[in-house]
Order: sequence, then structure tokens, then C-alpha cells
Amino acid sequence: MQGQNRYLTRLYFLIIKFLFILSIIITFTIWIKNVPEQSTSMVYKKLDDSPYQFVTPKYGKTFETQAIRTNVDTKTMNFTVEDKKSGFVWKSALENEDSEINTTWRMFFNSALVVEFYDEVGGVKRLYSSKDADIKLEKEEKNSLTFAVKFRNVDIFLRLILSFNNDSADVVVKDIKESTYKVMGLFIYPYLGGSKGLADGRFILADGVGAIVELSKVSTATAPFKMRIYGEDIGFREVIPQTYFRNIKEPSSYVLPMYGILYNQNGLLAIFKNSEEYVEINAYKSGIITPYNWLSGRFVFRDIHKKLLNKQGQGITIPQENMNPVKPHIRYYFLSDSNEYTLANKFISEYAEQISSKNSTEPIFKIDVLMSEAKKTAFGYTLVKMTTQEQLEKIKNELSHTLDNVVYVLRGYSKDGYSRNSPYHLPFEQKIINSLEKIADDYIYVDYVKFPKISKFARRLIVAQNKLEQLIEREENFLTDPILVSKIATEEKQKFKRFGISNLALGTIGEMLYSTKNLERSKTKNLFEKLIGLFEKPIIYGSNWYLLKNSYMIADLTLENSGYEIENDVFPIVPFVLSNFRTVFSKPINLSADYRLQLLKCIEYGVMPSFYLTWESSKELVDTNSQHLISTKFNDWREEIKKSYLEYKNIKNILGKNRPIKRTKLYENVYIVDYENNVSIIFNYNSSTITYKNHEISGVSWKIIRGEQ
Repeated sequence: MQGQNRYLTRLYFLIIKFLFILSIIITFTIWIKNVPEQSTSMVYKKLDDSPYQFVTPKYGKTFETQAIRTNVDTKTMNFTVEDKKSGFVWKSALENEDSEINTTWRMFFNSALVVEFYDEVGGVKRLYSSKDADIKLEKEEKNSLTFAVKFRNVDIFLRLILSFNNDSADVVVKDIKESTYKVMGLFIYPYLGGSKGLADGRFILADGVGAIVELSKVSTATAPFKMRIYGEDIGFREVIPQTYFRNIKEPSSYVLPMYGILYNQNGLLAIFKNSEEYVEINAYKSGIITPYNWLSGRFVFRDIHKKLLNKQGQGITIPQENMNPVKPHIRYYFLSDSNEYTLANKFISEYAEQISSKNSTEPIFKIDVLMSEAKKTAFGYTLVKMTTQEQLEKIKNELSHTLDNVVYVLRGYSKDGYSRNSPYHLPFEQKIINSLEKIADDYIYVDYVKFPKISKFARRLIVAQNKLEQLIEREENFLTDPILVSKIATEEKQKFKRFGISNLALGTIGEMLYSTKNLERSKTKNLFEKLIGLFEKPIIYGSNWYLLKNSYMIADLTLENSGYEIENDVFPIVPFVLSNFRTVFSKPINLSADYRLQLLKCIEYGVMPSFYLTWESSKELVDTNSQHLISTKFNDWREEIKKSYLEYKNIKNILGKNRPIKRTKLYENVYIVDYENNVSIIFNYNSSTITYKNHEISGVSWKIIRGEQ
């Protein structure tokens, strides 16, 4: 009986507990229903879906300079530019309605401005100034017009200032305001320089070493060319394990803030004067979506990134919260009697006063020397000696009999080997270095931006985090937080100085520009620019344009482009521009699949060759972080280095300071280049001998033809 009473007592307690919890739930539910509704979502206006009527420009305002005559439609902001010398007319918009393209593309080609915004259902839509904007001429001056532009229903407002000079037009967009809808991107005069079908024209792109899109050839490409200036911002990219894309080639970087368009001998050069780190170059060829060729820059006001919701990697895609600090400014030059080099020379003259000229004594070769590495063992890491200081002196002495102007860059001099120290590089490894005085004139390689995962300093606190709050990785390396890059480099510079070392070669910094969890891309750009300015005569590895001003020499220039389907050929516009200001070195040519081919490219492009050497055989690097260095042993390369040096020096003596003025394709992989001193050189990149006007040019070689065309 007593046990039964205890059972009933317990049952009553559970019933009372259940009723109590139930009453709380009911009370809470009633309270929630009576709380005034507060929406946390934005209130979006209904977008204007009114029918689109094609707008034929009516040019009523004329500006005239010595070189160009411009007509502007003040209702649409569209304009034409006539080259007074050649009579060629550039049009900023499609002037006649084309039934071969749909309404969307008619609006795109007919508009001065195309705004991209993030809509209420999480998609990106476009607004067209030819359909969605109220345009008002606010101010008129001697050579410029200021327009106020309001995109209806979305409350996006901006001002556009259009001004004309002797042979150029400047377009500046400012006072950009948004409300509910977030601005994502902006095209400015996307049709300027456009054409339809096959045309006698070319697009010139600063992709890698440079590229050409031939508009006169039928394209088999199915996708357009899209590249961010200074490369993709990997701060917005989800980190995926290297094993998933180990065999995928990373694209080259788009290193110059410009593009060019040629029709016959009429040239258009577009230079991005501001916010170029937020510009994406778009190139479409006839047959890719539409029958039109067009090339334009898209200003990126917001990037889209993934927001992780759990540790399993699930998440949603959202735009960044704050607008990028974009201040669009494009300068268009309109040039007659032009080719690719003419456009490049105009770009050079644009910056000639801002950037000092290169050093007067040009080194001809650069040799990177790996002194030691680290190999993992059962008990940690052991030092792998690749080139001791004594062996380095032997390399220098051997080559000094032939090479009289060489830069040596030393790697792997740090304690415990090359891969175990970045982004810190001191102290020196005493088993390798025994006299700092002997290396005082050499360059010391440091990398404050990228460091291997096996580095003993690979701590979470110094690794940059992306917008997903993941540690940023690239090719089995971590990237340093940009603020720490500046701090570490500044501190180490002083430490090296105490050792009597001031010549530093800064790795990676010229090829990587990235945002982080808390730092926007423009801030990283400013930090890197200021950092380079702290060093006396730095070699910069990577060729991004914004670092050129504070650099002394440029290293690791690629001799290829990204190889997009739309690109028809390589054109070396990048080394042509960079070498006008600085000594420019190639990537190590002995690490390529075809060393002779890379040397020939260096000779034609005016790029100084580089080699990567060790005293010991590269087989010692197996199972180290430098195992990709396949053939670096000095004894295997000593004679090739000497022959290459003499060959390169020979052509430099022939050409002097005379630069190329024309490059013509004779056959597939065969080009004739004309120089200012009336010397013409044929470059044969084929493996077999070719014949041109009774001249035989051996495979993968060059031959001088004086005064013959």
C-alpha cells in the first residue's frame, strides 16, 4: 500500500508539472500573437515594367578641339567622337534599332549607363539609362557637361561629368546614392568601340603578358573574357581543399588598368584613372550571345560571397554589406595612325611625369639561388643544404668570366631552411651563411604575404581571414593579414639594416591583392603601396601596376596569358609598358617545359631572363616544399646560362634603346618586329625551319633583316 501511494504521488507531480509547462506555452503563444508585428525585411517598391522604346540619339551639343569633333545628346548623355584627321567616328551607343538582338541587349547597347542592383528575391538585375533613368543636364561649361541621373523606383542617384580635351574624353561618376536597393555594379558607355559581325579590328588586353582578340576571325569561343584588374579578390572566395583543383591552372593577372580597341589604324585607349582595383574587364566577340563585339569595364560596387550557417559548409549567398569605395573615372583617347604600340606609348606618356624612369645601369640576368630547405622526418624537420655560401661564391666566380651584369637573389638563408620561416626570415642559418659581408651586395628574398603551411610561424592569429571567416589559402600556402604584412616588414627591414643588408626582394606582393574579413581591397592596396615606399631599391615579385611607382625592379613577369578561348594571340603590351619604367625580369626560364622557347620570348618582349639555381641536385628537394623545382643544378645549366647571356647581350647591343614600333604575324607562330632604328627581326616560335623572302629562320630562333619588309 505504501508503495502504491508513492506511485500515485509521483504521478500527480508529473501531471501538475505537465500542466504548468503547458500553461506557460499557451501564455507565451497568446503573448506572441498580441505583440505588434515588426518586419525586419526591407520594403521594396514595385519596379517599373513599362514598355521599352528604342531611343535614337539626337546630337545637339558640339565640342571641337584640334584633334576631335564631339557631338552629345544631352537627353541621353550619349556622344560621338570624330577623328578630324582620319574621319573615323566612334559611337558611345547603338544608334539604330536592331531586330537581330532582343530587347535586353538593345537597351544595353543603347545606354550610357547600366546599373546592376540586388533585388528583393536575392537576384542581380540591371537598370538601363535608356529606359529607367531620368536624366537632367545640371551644368554646362566650356568643355564639359554635368548630368544628374536618377533611376526611377529604385532610388539610385548619381552624377556623370563628361569632358573633352585635345584627343580624349573623361568620364567621371560621383555622388552615388542608394536606398533600399543595393548597387552591385556599373557599366559606363559599354558600347563605345563596339561593332557588329566580323570587323577589321582588334581588342588589346593586359592579360598576363598581353593578349589580342581578332575581330576579323570567326570565333569558336562560347564564353566571354572576364577578368578583374589585379586578379580575383580571393577574400570573397570560399576556401576549397587544394586536392579539388590541383590540376586547374590559375589565370594570369590583369596587371594594367587599361584596354585598347583598333579598327584599321584608328585606336581607342581606355585608362581607368581611379578605383581600378574594383574594375572587371568584359570582352565579348560576335557570336558570343549577340552578333556584336564589345569591350568595357564593369565597376564592382559590391561582391557576392557565401555566409556560412554551420560547420558543415552550408550557407547562403549574400552581397557585401557596405559599398566599395568606388570613384569611377575613365579617360578615353582617340588616336589615328595607330597600332598596338601606339596605344601602349600613349598609356606610357600618361604616367611619364608621375613615375620616375628606370635605373641607368640595367642588369641583364637575374639568378635566384636556393641555399637550404627543410625536410620532414620522424622527429620533426631536418635541414637540406642546397647551396652553401662557399658554393655560391663558386657560382659567382664561374659566371663572372662571361656575365658582367647580374643580380643574385638569395633564398633559404634563414635558420631551419626556406619553407620553415616565412613571414619571418631571421636569424640566418649559420650552417649556410658564415659571412654577411660577402652577400651585402646581393638581394635577400623575403615574402611577407604568402607563407607555406609548414612554416613554424603558421599561427591562426597572423593568417588573413576571408569574408566567410575562413583562413585564406592559396596553393598550399597561407596569406598573411595585410596589417601584419606591413608591421612585420617594417620591423624586419630595421633588423636587416643592422646586419648591413638593405637590398631586399619582396615576394608575392606584386601579384596578390585581396580583401579580408575586416579590410577592403582598397585598404590593402594602400598598405602595400606605402610598404614598398619604405624600402630603398626593392625588387618586386609580381607586376601589378599600382606598385610600379615605388619599385626598383620587377620580377616574375609571366611570358604567357591566361589562354581564354576568345583570345587569338599573345601580344606583349605588358612588358613593353613596364620596361619603359623599370628593369623587368621573367619567371625562371629553366623551370619551364621549353627553356629555349622562353628565352626567345624574353628576347622579343624585351624582358630580362631569370634562372633558379642550386649547387646540389634538385633530387635532394624530394619530399620538401620545393619539390616542384625539377632542374636547378648549376652544373647542368652553366653553359646554357653563358650562351643565353651572350645571345641576349648581342641583340641588346644591336637594338640599343630602340623600341619596337610594329609587330606583324607572318605565319602561325612566326612574327616580324620592326624597330625604331629600321631593324626588322623575324621570330620563329615553331620547332621547324621556316623561309621568308629567301631567308631561312631555324626553329625557335630569330634572325635580323635590315631594311626589308
